[in-house]
Amino acid sequence: MKLSKTWETGVRIDTHLAAIWWKANLERDKEHIRSRHSEDRLTWIVYRALEGEELVPQFCAEVLHLPPAEKVWVYYWQRLPNSERIDPDIDAALAEVEPRHTAEGAQRTETDLLLLARDWICPWEHKCGAPRREPHGWRQRGWERGDDSGLRHEYERFFRPLLRNPDTWHDNGNRFAQLLKNLSLGQALARRWAVAGRALHVHLGVVINERVCGKESATYVSEFDAFRDAASCPADRLHRATWQEIRKWLGSRHEPLCRLACHALDENDWLWAS
Repeated sequence: MKLSKTWETGVRIDTHLAAIWWKANLERDKEHIRSRHSEDRLTWIVYRALEGEELVPQFCAEVLHLPPAEKVWVYYWQRLPNSERIDPDIDAALAEVEPRHTAEGAQRTETDLLLLARDWICPWEHKCGAPRREPHGWRQRGWERGDDSGLRHEYERFFRPLLRNPDTWHDNGNRFAQLLKNLSLGQALARRWAVAGRALHVHLGVVINERVCGKESATYVSEFDAFRDAASCPADRLHRATWQEIRKWLGSRHEPLCRLACHALDENDWLWAS
C-alpha cells in the first residue's frame, strides 16, 4: 500500500481545518488516511472541493439525485469542517440510538458524510474496496458477538420499523449494519432538526466502487439492491452513486478545485483496475 510521506501531502486541501486534523490523528486512522485508497481521504478532498467551488447543491441534485436544495450543509465524520468536536445534536442522537455504547465508551456509529438541507437529511457511507475481492458490504465485525450481547440488542427497536419484515432485524442487522445504523441516526436527527410544521425527510446514500466483484459475482451494487428490497422506506430515498460517476461529473467541470479532486480520484488505481 503506497502511502504519502505525510497525511497533509496526501489530503492536500484545507489541511488546516480542525475536522481533518482530528481524523488524521486518530490512532486507528492516521496511517490509512495517507493511502491513495482511503475513502476518508477521497471524501474530504471531493467535498471540500465542491464546497470551495460552491457546487454542493448542484452536485447533490445531478449526481446523488437528492431533492433540489438552495443550501446544503456538509458534516465530515459528524463534524463541521472547522470543528474537531462532534456536533452536539449528533452526539445526543447517537446517545439515543446507542445508549449502551455511549455509557460504556464503546465505538459508536461514525458516519462518513452527512448532508443536511432545509427539507431533508442524508447520511452517506463510502466504500472503495479492492477489485476482484469479495465486497465487505456493510457488515460490522462487532455484530458477531454472542446472542446475549446487549450492545447488539439495543438496536432492535430502531431496526424493526426500518425493515419490511421486522422479524428479520437480527439477520439484516448483521448484513446491513452500517446502513441501518445510519438510517436510525438520521431519523433521530430529523426529530431534533425538523422545524415546526415541516418534516425533515430522511434519506440514505452510498458511494461505491463499481469495479468490485467477488467470486460469486457479488458486488456493492447487488448488496445495495438487496438492502433496498429489505428496507421499508421508499426506494427514492435510498441513493447509490459510484466514484466513477463522481469522477465523470467532476471531469466535466473547469473549476480548479474540481481538477484537484479529479487528480485524487485518478490516483486510486482500485477505481480503474480492469
